[in-house]
Amino acid sequence: MGSTVAIVVLFAFILFGFAIEAQRRKVVTNAVWLPLFWMGICASRSVGQWLNISGRNIPVSEAEMAEANLRGSPVDQIVLSIAMVLGIIILFRRGKSLVRVFKNNKALLAFTIYLGITVLWSDISEVSFRGWVKFTCNFVMAAVLMTEPEPLESIRSVFRRLAYLLIPLSVILVKYFPQMGVLYTHQGVKLMTGVAVMKNGLAHLCFVISFFLVWDMISTWGRKIEMKFSGGLFGIMIVLLVSPLCKRNPVYSSSVPKFISILYDMIILMMSLWLLLGRGHSTSAASKGSLIVGIVILIGSRISIIKRNFGRVGVLVLLATCLFLVLEFSFGIIELTVTGLGRDMTFTERVPLWNILVGLGQRKPYFGYGYNGFWIGDRSSIEGLSQAHSGYLELFLQGGWVAIILFGGLLVSVFRKIQRNSLFHYENAVFQLCFFAMILLANVTESAFASERELLTFVFYIIAMNDSTSRENVRPLALN
Repeated sequence: MGSTVAIVVLFAFILFGFAIEAQRRKVVTNAVWLPLFWMGICASRSVGQWLNISGRNIPVSEAEMAEANLRGSPVDQIVLSIAMVLGIIILFRRGKSLVRVFKNNKALLAFTIYLGITVLWSDISEVSFRGWVKFTCNFVMAAVLMTEPEPLESIRSVFRRLAYLLIPLSVILVKYFPQMGVLYTHQGVKLMTGVAVMKNGLAHLCFVISFFLVWDMISTWGRKIEMKFSGGLFGIMIVLLVSPLCKRNPVYSSSVPKFISILYDMIILMMSLWLLLGRGHSTSAASKGSLIVGIVILIGSRISIIKRNFGRVGVLVLLATCLFLVLEFSFGIIELTVTGLGRDMTFTERVPLWNILVGLGQRKPYFGYGYNGFWIGDRSSIEGLSQAHSGYLELFLQGGWVAIILFGGLLVSVFRKIQRNSLFHYENAVFQLCFFAMILLANVTESAFASERELLTFVFYIIAMNDSTSRENVRPLALN
């Protein structure tokens, strides 16, 4: 198939997917197009990079990305300003809903504001402030979703549209436009990037979309089936593959398009997994490991005994931690997992870098170097990188121990929301807990808690803000 035919097929496939999504959509306003736009550029490339204003080929290296951030892009600044203004207007028009968002997200607001304050002691405050403004877009766009009439349906809609657009486009770029969808290292190693700038950006997009599609299919079409412990993953596969063909299934008995919808989702899922698994160095061990953790938690949530005690997730986490420690001391489970994912115990040479960064961070241990301030100036040339490749270490460098303490309080706040949500909307709580765990794990080797434009950062903000109890007329659920 030629490139021209591929483009025609791509647009037809995407339009068909959007038509399916529109049919499934319930109470979702047109305002969700704004957070979808932001989520799209977080998951792929900035507007300036898509337009390729500089005339250079993309993707670029991390060092070149850091240099570009110093210069800034007028096009991106204009687009970001318009998006921010529109988002703020939407929020202020929603009045009481916005007040509830601020009231129920004090820890997240304090964390975001503190990172803005750190701009004051950054080496180049102007650059840091510009980056922090981009970062606050995550709060604004997530707040737009949370003030929707049905926040969870709006989240589903945004994730579906993102999947239907960027996953097929990534496949086409990799297969037919390698000058945009493939990156070669200095050693000549081929890395698939798809719509993203770097390999890890595509991996983040794929593992987020892959998990969402699995969760969405199970929570939508598998909720009628009580999964037993013996069912496990095999039982879930039977639910997804066989139930659409069962005429007596009340979910499918009256509508063939729903069968087409799940078939379309499965095709997108297969594309996403193909991009995620990649070949050789195209794979991301952190993203694959995070996806596995999310699927395991999702499977566990279908087991009756866990479902009945889901509100006690603190106890479950404690038991899981104890089990992990036993396995680690008995069998060295960390080394077995890391080597099984095709990596070594230095996490692809990250450990030596982390040792250097910890030493530099201890020079300003309490308040850090300021938001993005560490990577400005002389330190920007360390290993040619623009991030610490650890979300926890990145926070320490940017905001010191104060940022770590505020972030710890934020994690406790999110954890309590998950517990409360389990009493009001079980599937929402499962969605929240799975992504919460996956993002915490992914940030061991990736910096995605407070990035300017990063899909995992935006997803984290969605998870942190998601609170079923903040809505009016909610009643506790009775879980059997």
